[in-house]
Amino acid sequence: MKANTAVMVSFLLMFSQVLFAQTKRVRTIEELSQAISSNLNNPNWEELDKLCIQSVVFMKFDLNKNGELENITFSKGAPEVVKAMLKTAISSVAVKENSKQLRGHTFLQPFIFIYEVGCSDALEDRMEKDQFHQSLLTMLSFEAPLSKHLSCTILSPLMQSSKR
Repeated sequence: MKANTAVMVSFLLMFSQVLFAQTKRVRTIEELSQAISSNLNNPNWEELDKLCIQSVVFMKFDLNKNGELENITFSKGAPEVVKAMLKTAISSVAVKENSKQLRGHTFLQPFIFIYEVGCSDALEDRMEKDQFHQSLLTMLSFEAPLSKHLSCTILSPLMQSSKR
């Protein structure tokens, strides 16, 4: 009985993520950033609430000449749960056929996050959670060797937080 319940709960969670991350068709850079932001509506709070961190993740992705997403990567050190949430959000974006502004470009989407529910009141916990400086120092270091430069369009930062 417990196994069946667990399978049913897993199925419902997967189905709800697909349902809530609806495909948004975009034509401009502004619409692209808004679509990613609006698709951040179903985070895995159970996992996020375990974190004690303030940071920024940079998501880099390409839109090829056909308007398809390619090469989605994240700055090094990003929590897996945050990467999964952002990947779901960006994967739900589709480029309209007449969107020449977006096709054939690389984009960098900063995502600022503050998750403090998992923090204890210990001083070292509060000091270690602030990772902004490290994130900025490695902002061009993705899941590949460190780049010296990046030719891209930087989208408006997104932000999400959870505090006690």
